[in-house]
Amino acid sequence: MILRKSFALLTLVSSFFLAPQSIANFNLNNGAEKLVSWLQFFLLEEEDIALEYRSLSLRNGVLEISDLAVTDFIYPSDFAATKINSLDQLLAANQNTASETIFSAKKIKINLGYLEKFLTFVMTRDKDMIKEFYKSETYLLFDEIKVSSDLSSASSELFSGNDYVSNRITSYLDTFSLDIASKAKGRLRSNMEVDFAFGNDLSFNFSIDTAVDEELISAALTPGYFNMLLAVSQPFMYIAKQIENFVLVTSESCADLYSRNNLDAWISVSNGQYCRSGLEFLESTFDDIEGVDNYEDLIDSFDEDLLYLNQPNTKIFESNVNVAWSERLFKDISLLSGGTVDAGLFTMKSLLAEKLTKSEFEQTLGFFLMDPEVSSIASGFSFDELYRVYSDYYFKLKSFANNPKGIGVSVKSKDGLDTEYLLYLAENPLLVMGLLNSIELELLLNKRN
Repeated sequence: MILRKSFALLTLVSSFFLAPQSIANFNLNNGAEKLVSWLQFFLLEEEDIALEYRSLSLRNGVLEISDLAVTDFIYPSDFAATKINSLDQLLAANQNTASETIFSAKKIKINLGYLEKFLTFVMTRDKDMIKEFYKSETYLLFDEIKVSSDLSSASSELFSGNDYVSNRITSYLDTFSLDIASKAKGRLRSNMEVDFAFGNDLSFNFSIDTAVDEELISAALTPGYFNMLLAVSQPFMYIAKQIENFVLVTSESCADLYSRNNLDAWISVSNGQYCRSGLEFLESTFDDIEGVDNYEDLIDSFDEDLLYLNQPNTKIFESNVNVAWSERLFKDISLLSGGTVDAGLFTMKSLLAEKLTKSEFEQTLGFFLMDPEVSSIASGFSFDELYRVYSDYYFKLKSFANNPKGIGVSVKSKDGLDTEYLLYLAENPLLVMGLLNSIELELLLNKRN
């Protein structure tokens, strides 16, 4: 009985949610490689898809895959006469040399150790473990991910009638990278940073430096909160344990699948003549997942409880958001805007042609203050403050208008901004003036990520 591809994919994804001690066992039994070999088999058997990689390792809780490639597979015409003895050799003999890659990645890193710490924290209820979540580490890394040009069909629908624009947009989407990491800045303080980029043309950076109050967060970690986390985690822990058992079972009863010359064994699996016990074990695992019936109810209550933990206990010391782009991307955006971007830049250049004196600035400001929204924002500042800001940013704004390369904002608070205040701010926007008096706000212009 061959499992559907969805089961194989779910097997791989679920293996990321390893219960404590499972990572060590996987290392001892080469579990990651064995599990991926099953995924390779299912994809080849059911979809004629080849999944290959240069290296796969699980060290210090970090799963790392290098040079991953997923392509359509065509069996070699002289398959019977060739000396192909293993599943890896068969995949390497793919005759579909003209086909483009469906998916590829230069490197993928997933920090399973972080999940292990989280599940240990949930099961032991050791509040002192909170400090373990504020250490320097990489959570997730996707380096040079490339996808099939089938994306062109989506962009064609978005920009129908303009093949040139469609092709240009597709060229920006074919490769992307993602990096999520944190750097420790104290016992319960860390700076989390997210970098996302489409090739060399568009990049996004977000960082936030936060800290928690140890006494307050300890008080918020109630038995009810731990019970909620445990209930949410149980289905994943169950699957992880079953997958660990699956690798152990197949290692004992289907050892030929993991030997050097394993092709005949995999062919026997395909014919239903070998390792039926392993397939049936895996099938039954997903039929017996615990906690699925009430999982939606758990998710509905999860956000509220999680916010309850974080709302009164977090302080933000710095946060940055920045977007940067290439010259060719900006030209295409200008083209897509139908002249709107060029008109805006022309207006901006006109206003910044020469630095205004105080009296000239006052006259120009009066024109903008005719807008009620602008007037409401400016009312909290004196004229001297507004002119000082204008003077500080004049040359940066002029450079941006002549050659825009990126824009962002930085917010800093020496004493830390209480997130509870932000909740009040959402309910009463008038508090924004008090917020501006307690933070340092900086406009980032043409800053590279």
